[in-house]
Amino acid sequence: MKINKYVYIFVISLAFVVVLGIYTLNKSFNKVNFIQDNDILMSRYSSSTPVKIVFSMKYFPPYEIDDSKIILDFWNRLSKLPAYKHIPLDKDQDYDLITGYIYFLDGSKKHFEISESFSIEELSYGSSKNEEMNYIKSKMKDLILSAENLSKELLNEENKVIGFKNENDYFIINHYNLIELANLLKSSTIITSTDEIGKVIQGNPNPPYLISVLRDENQFLTINVYNEDYFSIYYINNFLYLLKGDILSYLKITY
Repeated sequence: MKINKYVYIFVISLAFVVVLGIYTLNKSFNKVNFIQDNDILMSRYSSSTPVKIVFSMKYFPPYEIDDSKIILDFWNRLSKLPAYKHIPLDKDQDYDLITGYIYFLDGSKKHFEISESFSIEELSYGSSKNEEMNYIKSKMKDLILSAENLSKELLNEENKVIGFKNENDYFIINHYNLIELANLLKSSTIITSTDEIGKVIQGNPNPPYLISVLRDENQFLTINVYNEDYFSIYYINNFLYLLKGDILSYLKITY
């Protein structure tokens, strides 16, 4: 009887251990582990340190960033963004598209696009409503579309630059005069006041001079010269800047 009692206790204990083990095992199998796509991508790329970013916009030559502080700032902001499967864009409809490559320390590179999101190969990050994505895009656009970089396009031999006077007469601007115009553009000041911008543009509906920059017969830059104080620049018919500078006086003397 005493032996049977111990056997009974052993069987009960063994059964408890088995039931507990099955419960624990099932609990482990039923547990869901979420892995964020951006964690996967960043761990894949972070093995190499980004050392250079080369990018461009339509009609503009590549622009290169090799400043480590700027690159790491962009990379850190990018790593915070939510990720999802990349949806290809209609590039013909997106004048705002930025494309380029991120180069890494190990010699590899990854293609990226920025429009409504920041896409690196198969994944996209953020959206047009995301502050970090808009920050990166804005900084890149500021570099490509800076007054200094725009002045270089006046001197780009792939482009044709035509001037229009009072919407009737037109003239081809030669290289020597383009150098002078480029210097005037670089030395001008960008106006940031929305009140001032609105007042100047609305008050000068018929600019006396207009300068068009064309590539393969496609106009992509337009300079509207309003008076001796102001002129504006448009990129593919989209307003970029109002600048304070006297291009008009030079055009009057020359043409």
